[in-house]
Amino acid sequence: MKENALQSVRLLMTKLGLTSAEVIDYLSSTPSAKTAKVGMYYYAKEKIYSETPIPGKTISGIIAYVAPNGHHGLIIGLREKSLCWSKDELWCDHLLPDDGLKNTQLILLYARKYNHKAQAAEWCYSYAYDGVPSGSAFLPSSEQWLKIISNIADINLALGKINKPLLDKFFYWSSSVAEITDYSRADRGLAEQRAVTIGTTTLKRGLTEKKVKEYTRCVMSF
Repeated sequence: MKENALQSVRLLMTKLGLTSAEVIDYLSSTPSAKTAKVGMYYYAKEKIYSETPIPGKTISGIIAYVAPNGHHGLIIGLREKSLCWSKDELWCDHLLPDDGLKNTQLILLYARKYNHKAQAAEWCYSYAYDGVPSGSAFLPSSEQWLKIISNIADINLALGKINKPLLDKFFYWSSSVAEITDYSRADRGLAEQRAVTIGTTTLKRGLTEKKVKEYTRCVMSF
């Protein structure tokens, strides 16, 4: 058994280009393990995470939320951008408060159907920075954002250690929406749809016109 274990270590060293110390870190921090913790660094290429940066490896994101069972959670990207949710004010039905991946897919389907732009969702879906494969990231839902900001201190600490932008903007877009009746408009009483924004400084939700520019930060799931 000891010989098999040594062979496994050598195989990982060859396959991933890791040192023996990094292999030990790898074996104790695979996404299938129960050791995932908020604030850990995630590496998309190797599909591993670690408590401290691994020299020579590209950090793809920060673990931002871990489910109680320890098996899955959310990883937040290292980059952000100021964008409209939809400059064309795309109307989307059936968007959920708790599933950003499905929401992002639906938003993109509606955008293609109506030939409208959905800048925030499109940016997240096409996100291909820091080793993240295009098509694997999404715009988080409002409930997912609330889970993330409950851990904001640990996330910002990890981001700060690698000199990446902190989650400190007044509002971030979510992929969730809500319908309201705007009585201030000339066509009083007309229903309109706004996107749910989450304030990482206020820890509150907002409803924002989709053509306004707010910050966008994508997430991945594990």
